[in-house]
Amino acid sequence: MAIRPLAAIGNPERWAESERARLLEQNRGQGLLDIEIDGWFQYTSIFVTFAVAELPGVTCARRYALFDRDGRPALWRGPPTLMESIRMEIAESGGVERLARIEPGRFGWVWT
Repeated sequence: MAIRPLAAIGNPERWAESERARLLEQNRGQGLLDIEIDGWFQYTSIFVTFAVAELPGVTCARRYALFDRDGRPALWRGPPTLMESIRMEIAESGGVERLARIEPGRFGWVWT
């Protein structure tokens, strides 16, 4: 069955760009470096690159789906911010010590 974006989303490509701009604005001062968009509706993903103060010179990355399997927005809005959420997940999964032991993968990023 074909999945269509919600009317509130409109053009999924433009919506993805607006989400990218929103996330950059909200998180730039918290260590967010950049966001790259990959794919097309409904399989659009973003690659978030960020720095962690405790790991100077290391670029970390994480991938998120922009849409769920029903074509609805998959990212949250409001607190906690994306970077606050990423920091909590890093802390809960072994902290910076665990990240320091991970070999960089694609593009030299440490995937969290």
